Formats: sequence, C-alpha cells, structure tokens
Amino acid sequence: AARVPRARVLETLEDASAPADQRLGAALALAADDEQGVVRARVAELARSCADPDLALALEELAEDRLRAETAERLGEAT
Repeated sequence: AARVPRARVLETLEDASAPADQRLGAALALAADDEQGVVRARVAELARSCADPDLALALEELAEDRLRAETAERLGEAT
C-alpha cells in the first residue's frame, strides 16, 4: 500500500476547503503518532476556529481523546 506523505496529510488537515471527513481522517492519522501532543494541540486550535459545527465538535473530541463514533459518522453522512 502506498503511504501518503505526512506533509500532504497535514495540508489536508489545515485546508479549510477540504471535505470535513477528509480533514477528520487527516487529524486521526496524524494523532495516531502524536507522542508529544503537538498534533492534538493544533487540532484543538482548529476546532475553535472551524466554521463547520460538526467538524468543530469532531476535532474537539479528537483533541481531548474522546472522539465518539456517532460524531465521526455525522461527518461521513454530510459529504
């Protein structure tokens, strides 16, 4: 399987025009290898500035390590 470069995943997370489910997927991928909590801190910042309330909630939950399946599924239904 081909790996997506970390920089591209980060670009997706930061891209406000990217689909919400892709941004959440990028956040999940980056958070999986976030030993220092740097990604989670950035995800929390993005949650506070996000215009999409469903994505904001999902990012907030992810940043706090409590992402609920129903929150993530709501994003998938919206796209």
